[in-house]
Amino acid sequence: MPHDDFRDEIDLIYMKPLENGLLPGEVILLDWLNGKNFMKATFPLYFEYDYGIDALRSAENLIKENYLEQATIYESLPHFKVAELKEILKHHNLKVSGKKAVLVDRIKEEIPLADLQHHIVDTTLKLTSKGEDVFKKYYYIIPSHKSSSRDGIYYPASAIRFVKQSNHTPSNSEISWGLYTRAKSRYERERNFGLLTIVLINMANQLYNEEDYEHAHNYYLHAFILSTSGLHNGFIIEDPENISPMPTSKRLNQLIEILKLNSNDLKWIFNKSWVELKNTLPHHALDAETCFNCLLAHIEEDEDKFRSLVKNFFNIQTQINETGVSTNEQVYPDIADEKSTPQTSNQPYEQNEKALPKKELVKNLLMSMHSDFIYMVEGGLYKSNEPNQYSAITQTGIFAYSYQKGKLIELEQTHWKKITRASIDFRAMSTLLALNGKVYKIINNSKKVLRTAEEKCNTNIEKQERKWHQKIVGFRTGKAWKMVTAILIYIFLVGTSVDALTEENDNLTDVANTEDVMAETDTEPKNSSNGDGADPNKKDEEELKAAEEEEAEEQKEQEEKYKKEAEEQAQAEKERKEKEAEEKAQAEKEKAEQEAKEKAEAEAAEKKKNETNATLTRVIDGDTIEVSMDGKTEDVRLLLIDTPETVHPSEPVQPYGPEATQFVKDTLSGEEVRVKVGSEERDNYGRLLAYVFIDGETIQEKLLEKGLARTAYLYNDLTMLDEFHAAQQKAIDSGKGVWSIDGYAHKDHDHGYHFEEEHEPEPEPEEPSNDGLLYDPFGPDRDCGDFPDHASAQAFFEAAGGPANDPHDLNRDTDGIACDSLQ
Repeated sequence: MPHDDFRDEIDLIYMKPLENGLLPGEVILLDWLNGKNFMKATFPLYFEYDYGIDALRSAENLIKENYLEQATIYESLPHFKVAELKEILKHHNLKVSGKKAVLVDRIKEEIPLADLQHHIVDTTLKLTSKGEDVFKKYYYIIPSHKSSSRDGIYYPASAIRFVKQSNHTPSNSEISWGLYTRAKSRYERERNFGLLTIVLINMANQLYNEEDYEHAHNYYLHAFILSTSGLHNGFIIEDPENISPMPTSKRLNQLIEILKLNSNDLKWIFNKSWVELKNTLPHHALDAETCFNCLLAHIEEDEDKFRSLVKNFFNIQTQINETGVSTNEQVYPDIADEKSTPQTSNQPYEQNEKALPKKELVKNLLMSMHSDFIYMVEGGLYKSNEPNQYSAITQTGIFAYSYQKGKLIELEQTHWKKITRASIDFRAMSTLLALNGKVYKIINNSKKVLRTAEEKCNTNIEKQERKWHQKIVGFRTGKAWKMVTAILIYIFLVGTSVDALTEENDNLTDVANTEDVMAETDTEPKNSSNGDGADPNKKDEEELKAAEEEEAEEQKEQEEKYKKEAEEQAQAEKERKEKEAEEKAQAEKEKAEQEAKEKAEAEAAEKKKNETNATLTRVIDGDTIEVSMDGKTEDVRLLLIDTPETVHPSEPVQPYGPEATQFVKDTLSGEEVRVKVGSEERDNYGRLLAYVFIDGETIQEKLLEKGLARTAYLYNDLTMLDEFHAAQQKAIDSGKGVWSIDGYAHKDHDHGYHFEEEHEPEPEPEEPSNDGLLYDPFGPDRDCGDFPDHASAQAFFEAAGGPANDPHDLNRDTDGIACDSLQ
């Protein structure tokens, strides 16, 4: 629940439930939650401080009472941030350019719902039909919240009261217009011309938004004439530098274009507005011609020209009139002396009506100076000697001023967004608010200032809470000698006050006796007033001096404290940045690990893609099997390996061939396997070229690890070549199987195994001439890898009897060309 301290500052109408049982703040919360992710929601402070509700508890209740429900993933997408949508598209290698609506449509069209569920864990909330009924019934609460005027006229509480007082169901336009009309009448009556100008502009803005352009143009002109009149809230602006129009030039230009007005049209409309408004005003700083020329300069956004016109007119008009008052220093009739002669108007003001209080004047000045004004507090810059200090609390920051001779002099300013360190010290008579080392002294509304600062600042505000007695001067530091001194001073001050009161009741006899005693002392008669010969005035001065010294010491201690706080905050900021850097590095590391994991999963998924379950029906030899898949029987040639021959029609059974065949039978018989066809589906014999998986591992890897096969035929799918090389290397390192016979197996070659049984040597034939050949064509067996280029391999092939005879198996495809791989 909100803090009790703030309850008395919240409009009571927000504490009364509506007919459906919801509080007005909960209706606003219902709209705020629509489209939000409840698990990630950070509630604005205005729910607690302005509307008096516990946002989290109320949100849970709205969901429980079925005003809100979870939206689907597709319904949630429009409420995602653009960066989040782009991250989803980027993850799926999709185009990330375009506006938000385009990104949402692309995700819906290109990414399956099942894939989106991996990215979107929590969806947003959406209104139920029950929630939509709330907005239909209380249609005026949300617009008044979103369009709340800074002048405190049109906002939810005022809209609710207006509807209750209406004898029909007013539209939102009627509500805001009615509230502005009431305020306009009140400000005209009270002569708050600064606020009246703001109301006229708000009314003009509403008319413009409703496309009532002619009336909007008239209201903007009235606001301009009034803003250049020199009239403010209770006084007349004397300095021409302080006469400035409200920022309406852009809108006036738009209306001139819409209404197609030429200079004559504009002059005619201006003169009409001038006559309508001028007769209701007690004063105007300019004449009609100068005011119109200033309007033209304002429309052209020529500030220098506007300022020059005003100054020139003031210089011409600065002359003493018949009443002895200069024409540019006139005051309202109620402020003028008896000799002043007020101007004639159709609505004369009563002579005895009092001017506005100084606080109201300052507040109205601040509102005219700050378009984002929120409220005013008494007090300004701490330890400043400037008089009459006030501070404006705005949406931008805090601005301290001194009010002197009808003008505001700026002392200091601090913007909320730039604050990096802040603290507040609640004292008995004032509160010290330290922002980035600048100290503001707040006399009233200190808790309200604290709430605003907490809402607007990007940093925590350290609060120095004091017990009641610790807020009193002399008791703040807790030092014993200071407290004793303070007690004595306070006792003396109380005693002096009592003596002053009782002295008035002394009779004449007491006075005479006192005079006699004073006469007897002859010198320094005042010393006898307290009976101890001491001068009370001197004591007062000494005690006041002691109090001032104590205050100065406290200020010094406070400054040292602020300095220490600044150093601590600087250190904390340094540690925070270091921590952020560590967290960022850790997050990047985790992101990289996650990406690697996702990549591995994607690769694994890719490997499983296009796989088909099959059952072994026959083992032909170590690298060829027969399976039943998709309702038919297929011969499958195992990709990337070659086992010794056992069933070749023109080759004998080679060593480790039978072992390879038997191993495949033992491993795959009766088992269901997965067959993944390679990029080239079949070989010249019509066999499927594939990887065959059993228990998550290929049969190829199992054969290679046991030394029953070698890698070969690398002209097809090479997806798993690295894994096969790794398995093969284990057998090579341990000398298993085919690798136990020197020169028998060669990895990655296509010319089979080479093994000859020992036999009696035959007489060597006469060596032929080997001119131009690298090797003896009738010598040891040669592979394509023994030749540097195709020409030397072709010459060797032909010298050995090719293409009719190919003892070195250099032309396996029988096309008459040796070692195709060297071309």
